[in-house]
Amino acid sequence: MGFGAYVAIGNLTAGRAIAIDKDGKVRVLDSNEVVAPGELVMSVGEPNQNVADVNIGIIDDSSELQDLTNEIDDIIAALEQGQDPTQLGDEFATAAGGQIASSLTTIDSIVRTGDETIARTEFVTQGLENLGISRTQSLTLLEQYQSFQQAPTFTDQNTNSSPFANDISVTTNEDTSVGGQVTATDPNPDDSLTFLISSPPANGSVSINPISGVWEYIPEENYDGSDSFEVTVDDGNGGTDTVIVNVDVIPIPAISVLGDAQVNEGSQAGYIIEFDKSSNQATTLKLTLSLGSAEGTDLAGMGVEVLNSSDNSIPSQRIALIVGADGTVEVPAGVTSLGVTVNTNQDTTFEGSEDYQLNVLPLFGLVGDGAGSSSVSTAILDNTSNESDVPQLTVSNAAVLEGNTAVFDIALSNNVDGDVTYNFSLNLNGDTAQAADFAENTINVSFQIAGVTQTAITNQDGSYSIPGNATNIQVSVETVNDDIFEAIESFTLDANASATVGGESFNLNEFGVGMINDEFDRPDLTVTGSGTVSEGEVATFSINLSNPVDHAVTLDLRAKTNGKANTAEADDIGEMRAYYLDGDDKVYLDFTGREISVPAGVQDIFVEVDTVDDNAAPVHEGSERFQLVVRDVDGVTTDNNGKAKAAAFIDDSGNGTGYNPDDDRPEITSISSPTVDEGGTAVFDVTLSNPSELATPVTMTLANGTAESDDYTTNQITVNFTDGTSTVVNTVNGEFSFDVPAGNSAYTVSVETTDDNNTPVYEGDETFTLSGASASQTGTVSGEATIQDGGEGSDNDRPDLTVTGSGTVSEGEVATFSIN
Repeated sequence: MGFGAYVAIGNLTAGRAIAIDKDGKVRVLDSNEVVAPGELVMSVGEPNQNVADVNIGIIDDSSELQDLTNEIDDIIAALEQGQDPTQLGDEFATAAGGQIASSLTTIDSIVRTGDETIARTEFVTQGLENLGISRTQSLTLLEQYQSFQQAPTFTDQNTNSSPFANDISVTTNEDTSVGGQVTATDPNPDDSLTFLISSPPANGSVSINPISGVWEYIPEENYDGSDSFEVTVDDGNGGTDTVIVNVDVIPIPAISVLGDAQVNEGSQAGYIIEFDKSSNQATTLKLTLSLGSAEGTDLAGMGVEVLNSSDNSIPSQRIALIVGADGTVEVPAGVTSLGVTVNTNQDTTFEGSEDYQLNVLPLFGLVGDGAGSSSVSTAILDNTSNESDVPQLTVSNAAVLEGNTAVFDIALSNNVDGDVTYNFSLNLNGDTAQAADFAENTINVSFQIAGVTQTAITNQDGSYSIPGNATNIQVSVETVNDDIFEAIESFTLDANASATVGGESFNLNEFGVGMINDEFDRPDLTVTGSGTVSEGEVATFSINLSNPVDHAVTLDLRAKTNGKANTAEADDIGEMRAYYLDGDDKVYLDFTGREISVPAGVQDIFVEVDTVDDNAAPVHEGSERFQLVVRDVDGVTTDNNGKAKAAAFIDDSGNGTGYNPDDDRPEITSISSPTVDEGGTAVFDVTLSNPSELATPVTMTLANGTAESDDYTTNQITVNFTDGTSTVVNTVNGEFSFDVPAGNSAYTVSVETTDDNNTPVYEGDETFTLSGASASQTGTVSGEATIQDGGEGSDNDRPDLTVTGSGTVSEGEVATFSIN
């Protein structure tokens, strides 16, 4: 008799299945329930009143169902024929490799009387174990098989016998109905059996088909534990039997999940999974994390612990459970509370508030198995007083040569999980730069992503949107090159960075200082002298700055008379004035001490220096040199010493410009007319118009008057100067020249006269002249010397008149007198 052919329906309804785990525990399978590897599955096809087709399979390690119906059918058939099932073939060999002696009675006696349990038969369990079924599973399998296995009955047709039925034991999950079919055997084949509930369950309700015996039990809501009801089988001829259906309602806990609504980034979020009751079996959960605005890198793993105490902080009361790779967690029987922790990663990226969900899906032994999950949403806070990733904005300073690009480095201390809006503007308030110092399209912005440089696009409002993980953000400011020296000009780049991420915002302001170096426009300072001016006239110098300057320039002006090259003296210099031209108008500048302030943009300055005319007491000084020294007080110009100078010459020798230039060169104003005794020295007093600081060349001439050349000496003319020096000169044709040393305004010329004492000749007063002029003098001045030999002085060449008579002469003779 085949196993599948004559199995009567026990505790299974049509289309239902039970699972037998390795410990022999039986449960009714829901339609979506997952069966673990190694568990047996029994299912029942459409039943009739007497028999039902049973299919049996096992879940292999690959979670595939392997059909064992035929193998088990062969084992049962072998038992019915009195064979040892362990000898059916290699595939049924015993695990130990040998036969097991058994006092197994024939299958007929076991099946037909129901007095013994097949599951206790060593042969049967040994044969089933060969199929990979554990001994405990084998016992439960055969017990379930026995509950609906019916044997044929031989009856006497003329005697009414009571129907025969076995008690039934089934299990079901809390709040889950279970059904089956009560089957009975009546020795009287013509009897029609009916089934009715003779004692209802205490903790549920039951219904039964009176004809087929098919029943369904529904436990009360939330009830778990043992229950039973009684079915009376009636053959209609006075024969009855009572079947007790024992129902074990397995508790199925409902779970609830509570947890942190928010957690600081880098901290641990905690959750509690509460079971509303303990279970007498292991249950299975699946824990998963769903990312909302959070990212996978924001989370760092999950832990699950059994909480045996209401005080979760006591480590000794916490038992860690293993979380499978797919998030499944097997919870031991009796557990009513689990603690779940989710670690968050601390980073430096500003992410605002990010959320994720902890999903708890019941898989086995729990209310709602496989039907849906409970979830708790948690926000990761990234901007709190204890933990803040709000970045700091920094802006570098920038220095640039005029005409080039000033580059500012912009940086956020932390990355931002999203775009950052930047605003950049030039601020010239309080700075020295002006709008004209910058190009029309002043600002350009660039950044790098993964080392690749990109140009930021300007938004319609002038802002820039740059990814929060950008590096090397640079703001380029174009400057304009001009010819105006502006020294170091400052300007300010104002920067603003703002972003909103996950409901959290920041708005940062910072600035950088730009310095425009205008070194190439630094002006040269030059001074041009006025040449030669007449003493008493104005010497005008010109000062030039090669480039305009955008601010006032302070110059120090000094008329320098000291130094080897300069011959002028301080009292030769008068007042100084400085001016610049506004069109044709002179604009004079005020002096502060020796300093003037040259207005911005003025390049040419003129300096007038009065020279002092000494006409009241003239002194010939010749060409006197002095300098105008101009010093750049502010260090604006290129000269290393910060100064420039030029010379001018004061002339009082008639070489100046203009009408009637000053001429202080001395002239001979008088020559005395001395009287001298013949043989004495004629001393001429020569007077000059004024002294000179230079030697004054003069030319003088001796000329005969009534005297003759041999009356005075033309060689060895002695000139004596008032400073005590003298010179001796010789005449050429009566003319002689010499230089009057500086500082002398008079001198004498001594001319020796000739005394003719040896052969004196009375000549009476004789004259000769001395004339002369300085080199600059037109015309001459003369003096006349008188030589006396008539006794007015020591020399007297007048003859004595004596007459010597002739003595006595004869009358008539000539008397000769000699007169001497």
